[in-house]
Amino acid sequence: MIIAESSEHYRMITQNDHGDLAGQFAAHWGNEEFARLRPYSSMVLAAEAHDNGWWDWDVYPSVDDNGIPLPFTRTPREIRSQFYGKGIDNVITRDLYAGLMVSMHGVGLPQKRYGTMPSMVDRQDEFSQRFIGDREPTHKGMLDKIRKMEQYAGMDSQEQIWFNYLMMQVFDRLSLFFCSNFDLTTVPATGAHTAGKGYYGPSIKPTPV
Repeated sequence: MIIAESSEHYRMITQNDHGDLAGQFAAHWGNEEFARLRPYSSMVLAAEAHDNGWWDWDVYPSVDDNGIPLPFTRTPREIRSQFYGKGIDNVITRDLYAGLMVSMHGVGLPQKRYGTMPSMVDRQDEFSQRFIGDREPTHKGMLDKIRKMEQYAGMDSQEQIWFNYLMMQVFDRLSLFFCSNFDLTTVPATGAHTAGKGYYGPSIKPTPV
């Protein structure tokens, strides 16, 4: 659940709705100056469904001891570890390339988006580390299968895989920004988290074009 707080109320946005917006960004990426995504349908699906594992948690939103709605950033890691992998497996059954992207996204998050977002917390708790240890080794086998599939020919190099991973982060962060309803004029460009706003600045780096 994404919680957007104002002086009068909370706005609660499910991760699936956040994913829908990320998918729309992916679907419309590209113009006369730079190319759209490749493989297109796989990347749109990955952006759209990258957080679908949160559904069982989001339909029963929780509050903390003070009655404040619990956002995704404060969801206990031991609880998150129980459902996040199910979402990855859901995507894998639909599209292997999309599944690889979603798994890389999930594994990269506790590692500061694979080092591309230094302001994030480097998760060293046992649940995050177990998730990384279970999921990351599966990526090689998935990529080996992808390289044998004709529809992904020319889109399976390490450079293309990394390019697409970075694009996943762009769509995720764009959607999070708008779902969280932050004002660009008040969000710090750098520095520590301020009410969670250290995630968001006036630019998203790196953004490959």
